[in-house]
Order: sequence, then C-alpha cells, then structure tokens
Amino acid sequence: ITSLMYLDNQKCNDTISDKEGNIIGNLADKWNWIDPVTLDVTIRPNVTFHNGEPCTSDDVFFTFDRILSGFGDGTIAVLYDTLDSVEIIDDLTVRFHLKEPDSAFENRLGSVWGANIVPHDYLEAIGNDAFQKAPVGTGPYKVTDYQSGASVTLEAKDDYWAEGTDHQSIRQCANVQKILYKVVSEPTQNA
Repeated sequence: ITSLMYLDNQKCNDTISDKEGNIIGNLADKWNWIDPVTLDVTIRPNVTFHNGEPCTSDDVFFTFDRILSGFGDGTIAVLYDTLDSVEIIDDLTVRFHLKEPDSAFENRLGSVWGANIVPHDYLEAIGNDAFQKAPVGTGPYKVTDYQSGASVTLEAKDDYWAEGTDHQSIRQCANVQKILYKVVSEPTQNA
C-alpha cells in the first residue's frame, strides 16, 4: 500500500493488472465489495515501513483521512471525490465508504497517482516538512540521500517484505540495488 492495491512508496512500477486486466494486489492482500458503495481492503500481514514500523490499517486510515481533509494541493483528493469516509475494521482491514458507486475506485487505489500510504506515527513525530526530505514507505527502495534541488538516492531495502513471494517482481524491474535521480536544470546539460 504505498498505494493500496498496488504501488509501494519508493518503487519501481510493475503493471497494475494481469493479462486478463484483473487488478493485482500488492500491499493489499484481499479486497471485497460489501455492496456497491462499501469496499473492505485487508493489507498483508508482516509488512514494515523502511524505519521498521509495521504497516497497519491505522496507517491506511491516517493516509486517507489526510486526503479527505484536503492535505497538500488537493490534487490527490480529486481522485477520491466519491470517497465519503474510511473506517478501521481491525489491525489489517479498512472499510471504504463511497458516496456513490464508482467503478474506477479500485483502479485509483492501485494507480501511480493514487494514495501512497504513509506511517502515521513517524509522520506525526517528524512533521510534514521533514517527511518530504526523509520519506518512509513499504516498497523495495528506500530514500538514503536527499539533496533539495539536486538529487535523490534510493537503495534496495534488504528485508523487503515481498522477497520470496509472488509479489517480489516489483524489485525485479531491473534488479537494481541503487538508483540516483539528478535534477538537471539546464536542458543543454542533457547532451
């Protein structure tokens, strides 16, 4: 659940569906529509954030509560305009209550522009500004260096939760151990 159905924070993208077009869960272990406006999602057990904290339904609730409260510039909130509320069912299950049926809701949960699940306790402890410089996710790559306006370095997480499972392919995008993103301010520097 960096994004709930598929994507992980600090990630290398897999496809979001199988050959038949079915959504593939990644951090979400299972999901079930209770009725046309109520979706239960259970996240995988034993998933941890890069700082070692377990990823739980509280983190999912916190993430979506921030979205519904208008956190940020509102870009992500627009994707969830049919979402009314989120409810914690147990340690690993949340219930999404929609305002109306939304056939694309699952797709948005798993999209690259969906909601990246953030660790509630960590984010509240360090604050939003510090989190932007030291983000923590559940994915196969963690931020190891951030230089504002210059670069971001990601390194493979040694104990990535999906290793050895059907979901390990997200790391197999190139079996890369380190990724360095550099900001290029002048187009001529690309030559």
